[in-house]
Amino acid sequence: MGYILFFILLFLTVTALAFDAAPLFRRWFGRIKIGWWDGEREWREAVKKVTVKWLLKTPTMPVSDNARLTVIDRARGTYKSKKLQSWQEAALLMALNGCAEEPGVSAAIRTYIGRIIGADGCLKEPVSGADEALRAYAILSSPLAGPDKIKSAMDSVYTFLRKAEKGGTVPYNTAVPNIRFVDTVGMICPFLLKYAAVYGCSDARELAVRQIGEYLAVGMHGDFYIPFHGFDQGTKAPLGICGWGRGCGWLAVGLMESFKTAQDETFKKYLLESAGTFAARLLPLQTQNGAWSRQLFAEEAGESSATAMIGTFMAWLYEASGDEQYRKSAQQAKEFLMSRTRRDGKVDHAQGDTKGIGFYSARLDVMPAAQAFTLALCASIQL
Repeated sequence: MGYILFFILLFLTVTALAFDAAPLFRRWFGRIKIGWWDGEREWREAVKKVTVKWLLKTPTMPVSDNARLTVIDRARGTYKSKKLQSWQEAALLMALNGCAEEPGVSAAIRTYIGRIIGADGCLKEPVSGADEALRAYAILSSPLAGPDKIKSAMDSVYTFLRKAEKGGTVPYNTAVPNIRFVDTVGMICPFLLKYAAVYGCSDARELAVRQIGEYLAVGMHGDFYIPFHGFDQGTKAPLGICGWGRGCGWLAVGLMESFKTAQDETFKKYLLESAGTFAARLLPLQTQNGAWSRQLFAEEAGESSATAMIGTFMAWLYEASGDEQYRKSAQQAKEFLMSRTRRDGKVDHAQGDTKGIGFYSARLDVMPAAQAFTLALCASIQL
C-alpha cells in the first residue's frame, strides 16, 4: 500500500512539474536565435503567417503571472481567461484588413467574421464588455464584411455602449461605472466614429467626441501630457501609474484610428493636434534600442505591445505630416520588434495581462495584439 501511495504522489508531482516546465521550455527554446533575420521581407512574411494562423485560432492569454505549480491555477480556472480574447482578435483582424486582397488572408478573414456574425447578420453571442467594440470596429472596417449585411450586429454593440454610458461617457467595466480607463479611448471611440460614419448616427459621433475629450482633459498628466491608467470621473483623481506603456499605446491607437474614421474636419484637426502634442512627449521616452517600456518613466527595457502600437502611431503621423522625426522613430521601433521576433515569426517580450489599476504584469512573452500591431507597423513604412 505504501508503494502505491508513493508512486501516486510521484506521478502527481511529475505531472505538476510538467505543467510548469513545458511552457518555460517552449519559451526558452523559442528564443534561441531570436531576431536572426536575413531581411525585412523574410521577417514580415513570418509575422504575417503567424497573424493569419492566430486569427483562425487565437491563443488564450494567461491571466496569472505565476510560473510555479500552475496546475493549481489551471484546475481552478484562473490561469487563463477568454475575456481577454476579443481585443486580441480585433487587433489581428485590423492588421490583416490591410492585406485582405491576398487569397490566404481573405479566406481567414471571411472565416473569422462568419464565426462572430451569423448568416442573419446578428452576433452569435451577446456583447459582454465594452472592449468588444474594437472587434466590431475591425469587422466593420473590413472590406470583406459588407456594412448592410452586418448592421444588426453593429447595432447590438452600439446599444450595449449606450446602455453602459454613465455621466456622458462609457466605463470600461460597468462594475466600476465611475472609473475611466485609458483603454476605452482605443477600444470604443474608433467603433463609435465608424458606426456614425457608416450608418449616419450623430449620437454615436457625439459620444466618441465626449469620450476622447474627457480623457484628454482629465486623464493626462498636466506637465507631461502622458496618460494615467485611469481616473475617477467624480473626483477627477488620477489612478494607476502615469506612463503605462500599453496604456499610452491605447491612447495612440484611439487618436489614430479615430482620425482615420472621423468626418468632421474640426474634430479631425483637434485629433491631429492632440496626436502631435502627445507624440512630442513620447519621442524623448523612446529608448536607445528603439522601444517604449512597460513603464515609460521607470524602465529602459523594451516592451513589444507598447512599441508596436506607438510605432504604428508614429508611422501614421509621418504619413500625415511628413515630419522626418516620426519616420525615424517608427523605423527604430520596427528594428526593435524585429530583434524581438522569434524564428517562427512570433513577436516576443510583450507584457502580460494587467490585473487592475496598480497591478501590472511582470510577464514578458508572446501576445496576439503585439503580433498584430507589429504587422501593422510592417505595412506602414519600409526600413
